[in-house]
Amino acid sequence: MGAQGLDGVAMLAATSAEVAGANCATGGTKVELGPDANRNGVLEPGEVNAVLTRYVCNGAQGPQGIPGATGDTGPQGTTGPQGLEGVAMLAATSAEAAGANCATGGTKVELGPDTNRNGVLEPGEVNAVLTRYVCNGAQGPQGTPGATGATGPQGTTGPQGPEGLPTVAATTAEPAGANCATGGVKVELGPDANRNGVLEPGEVNAALTRYVCNGAQGPQGTPGATGAQGAQGVQGTQGPQGIQGTQGPQGPQGPSGALAAYGDGSAGALTVPVATTLDLSNTGVVNAQPFRTNTQFTSINIAGTLIVPSGTVLRATGTVTVSGSITVAAGTEDTGNGPPQPGIARGVPGIFHGGTGIALLTAARLKGSSPAAGGAGEGKLTDGNGGAGGGSLLIAAQSSVSVPVGGSISANGTNGVTTATTGDFGGPGGGGGGIIVIASKGNLTVGGTIRANGGAGGNAVNSNGGTTGAGGGGGGGGGIVHLISANPISVTGALQANGGAPGTDLLVTPVGSNIAGSGGGACGGDGGDGGGGTAFTGPAAAAQAGTAGHVIQLVTASPENVL
Repeated sequence: MGAQGLDGVAMLAATSAEVAGANCATGGTKVELGPDANRNGVLEPGEVNAVLTRYVCNGAQGPQGIPGATGDTGPQGTTGPQGLEGVAMLAATSAEAAGANCATGGTKVELGPDTNRNGVLEPGEVNAVLTRYVCNGAQGPQGTPGATGATGPQGTTGPQGPEGLPTVAATTAEPAGANCATGGVKVELGPDANRNGVLEPGEVNAALTRYVCNGAQGPQGTPGATGAQGAQGVQGTQGPQGIQGTQGPQGPQGPSGALAAYGDGSAGALTVPVATTLDLSNTGVVNAQPFRTNTQFTSINIAGTLIVPSGTVLRATGTVTVSGSITVAAGTEDTGNGPPQPGIARGVPGIFHGGTGIALLTAARLKGSSPAAGGAGEGKLTDGNGGAGGGSLLIAAQSSVSVPVGGSISANGTNGVTTATTGDFGGPGGGGGGIIVIASKGNLTVGGTIRANGGAGGNAVNSNGGTTGAGGGGGGGGGIVHLISANPISVTGALQANGGAPGTDLLVTPVGSNIAGSGGGACGGDGGDGGGGTAFTGPAAAAQAGTAGHVIQLVTASPENVL
C-alpha cells in the first residue's frame, strides 16, 4: 500500500432565499456549491461554482383550508401611529320637485370629496354616482279626532297681534369633518313660510343651524365573560389579503407535542470544523464536551469527521449540514463463543447459512435508535472473526438537512477476517449493514453519499491441497437507509444499502470434501451463504454475496409523527 495522499478539498454549500422569478415561480431556496479552497469551513463568494448552483422551489399555494374555531379575544393592542388625513366627504341637500325621482317630491342629497378643503360641496366636486333622493311619503289617512277637552276659563282678551308662522326643523347625518370631528347630526331650522309642515331649502335659516356631534371614543371597557360558542356559520368567500401588521412580541413557549422529536436546542450548536475529528464513541471524549450526553442541538454543522456509537440520536431545532463525514460505529459483534448477535434480523447466521433480513414495511417502522442494528457475521473461534454489524443513527431536524457533494454518512458492516494461515478453514461471514434514518421538517437534499452496506465475507484457507477444500464466508446483507421529509426529497448523490461481497472459495471440484464457510449477518437484506459444505461430496456451492437492503424515501407533512 502506498503513502496516504493529501486531504482533498471539501465541497461546501450555502443556502439563501430565492425570490419569486425566473428561477422559482413561487420563490424558494438557492443552493450554491463550491470547493473550500481556504479550508475555513465557509463557502465564500470566490469559491462558488455557478455550474453547481441549484434552486429548491416552493410548491404552488394549496387551496384555502376550512377556517378553525374562533379563538379567545386577545388583549388590546397598542394604538398605531396616526394615519394620513384623508379628504373629507361633503353633502349638500336641495328640494326635489315631484317627478321621476320622487313621485311626491322630497330632498335631493348630493355627495362628493372636499377636494379644495373649503368645507363647501361645490358643483365640480359632486360625485353623481353617490346622489340619492329622500322622498316624501304619500298622504296618510285622516286620523280619528280626539275627545273634546274641558273648556278652560275665559282669559283676558289681549290686543290683536299679527299672525305668526310656525317653525319647522329637519335633521340629516353629518359626516366626520370640520363641523363634527367624530360625525353626528345636522339640525336645520326655519319658518314654514308655505305652511306645508315641511322645512324646504328656501325656508332654512342658516344662522339657526346647529350640530349634535358624537362624543369621543371612551377607553376600552373591561371585556365581558366569554359567551358560549355559536354554531359554525356558513363559510364566506375569501376576502382580499389585508396589510401585514408589525410583528407582536413572542408568546410564551407552547407545549412540545410531536415537535419534541426535534429536541429543544438546549445543547447549543454542534460544529466539527474541517480537518478535525470528534469521536463520541469514546467515553472520555464525551465527558469532556460541554453538552456531555445531551444531543439536542440548535444546529449541526459537520465539516470534519464525527464518529458516533450505534444508537445515537442527533436532534436539531434548526438546520443540519454534513459536508464532512459521519461514521457510525458497529452495533453488534461476533465473539466466537456461541451464535453471533443478530441485531434486528429475523434469523441468525451459522455455519454455511446466512442470516435472514426483515421486510420492507418492518424496516420503514424502525426509528434508528436501537444500539443493535445490522447482525454480525458467523465466525469460528479458531478460524477467524465474523464481521461486525453496522450501527444505527437517527438525525431529526426541524429545519433542513443537507449532505452536499463530498459529504457522507456511513453505517457499514465490517468484513469477516480469517485468522488461520495453515490447514483447511472456511472463511467467516461479513457483518450486515446498519440503519440510518434522517427526518427533516424542511428540505432534505443529498448530493454526497449515505451508506449502510454489508461487509465482505472472509477468504477460505487451504494450505495443504489434497482432496479437502474450503469455502469462503458469505457477504453481509445490506442495511436500511430511510429518508423522511415534509417536502420533496432531492437526491443527486448516492443512497446505498448493498450486500457485501463473498469471500474467496478454495473448493475441491468436481468431487471432494470441503469445509463450509460461515454465513453473513443480516439486516434489511439477507446474509450470503458460505461456500462448500460439511462432509460434502460432489459439486460444491460457491460462497454467496449478501442481498441488498432497503432504501426508503417518504414525503409526509409531519415527519415527527413517524418518529
